[in-house]
Amino acid sequence: MPHTITLFLSIFLLAFTPKSEAQTYNDTLDVVTWNLHEFGGDTSQHHQATNIKNVMNQIGADIYACEEVVNVDSFKWLANNLNGNFGYYYSYYGGGYNVNDTNNAAYPASLKYGFIYRKSMVANVQVRPLMKTSATASNSFYGRFPFLVHCDVKGADNNWSAFHFVIIHAACCPDAGACTRRINGCHELKDTLDTYYPSDRIILLGDFNDDFDTTICTNSTISNYSYMLSDSINYKAVTLPYSRLNIGSVIGYNNMIDHMIVSNEVVPYFVSNSVQIYKSYSWANTSDHHPVKAQFVITNSATSIVPFGLDRVSIFPNPTPTFFTVKFTKPLSGSYKLLNAIGNCVASSSFLNDGFQVSSAGLANGVYVMKIRTNDGERLTKRIVVRH
Repeated sequence: MPHTITLFLSIFLLAFTPKSEAQTYNDTLDVVTWNLHEFGGDTSQHHQATNIKNVMNQIGADIYACEEVVNVDSFKWLANNLNGNFGYYYSYYGGGYNVNDTNNAAYPASLKYGFIYRKSMVANVQVRPLMKTSATASNSFYGRFPFLVHCDVKGADNNWSAFHFVIIHAACCPDAGACTRRINGCHELKDTLDTYYPSDRIILLGDFNDDFDTTICTNSTISNYSYMLSDSINYKAVTLPYSRLNIGSVIGYNNMIDHMIVSNEVVPYFVSNSVQIYKSYSWANTSDHHPVKAQFVITNSATSIVPFGLDRVSIFPNPTPTFFTVKFTKPLSGSYKLLNAIGNCVASSSFLNDGFQVSSAGLANGVYVMKIRTNDGERLTKRIVVRH
């Protein structure tokens, strides 16, 4: 066999080699998003649940963010029969039927969210809908409000860190109405995250129903998520390279619509080139979407730019009405800049102490970026929300 072909096959097999259950799972956090395509409809024969279980066991991930969960009993069976000790949650609401609780007659047929997690890696899980009280979000997401999962994740250093996973299932199709829904949903979702979770570790993932380098819409070329993607300071789309290569995440479709976006607090944990699309199965009795996986190495020493001990600095209050305080655990010397949303510097100074205060009284409401650099070369970037 020619050497080039041998090399290609070796790389391919390596990229798709799953974790063995005998391995310890404290090295990387493997996260998967997967639209399960009306999961659980064939309860009498259970073919789909069995096939998806087999694929998940091949992938060997620690977290599965799932969309289009229909039958919750099949979903429970799936989580309970994976190799390893997994827990699960699913949403009490569903899309397309305006279902708000499990007692609703339409709940069993609605498209729900699911979250499956390895108990040795994830703990203290709390779930709820995001933007549930917003009428505009209900319309934008067709009743499928983003599913917010707050939990603690075990890192490679055996320490635990708080994370937010936000699972979305955006409105589908290329028509103008659906595209407007996705654009509006993106704007409201980003503004919500910027306002209420400005300094949190966030992984946003799911079925976005649009590509990132362009759009599936018939009346435009700009991605419906350009509002978030253009904020490269605070967000990174780790699946964007697949979009640019025209590699699709749906069977028979060339567009990448299943994505992951991470906040700047998570960027240092992301393992470069770790995103994989698993295509080792057919559509029949499984799903028309492929699972998409990314890997993260989580340590307390990782920061937003280059190493800076996050346990050595605190910024409060955030959001801030009139001023905020930056506090270090020991005296440091350096400088800071406060930038507005378009990158203009609105405040700057040097410091030589264990902290300093910045006035926000004269600033307009919105999201700002605080950049701190010590004289030792350490850097930190944090989002500050001004709200009078």
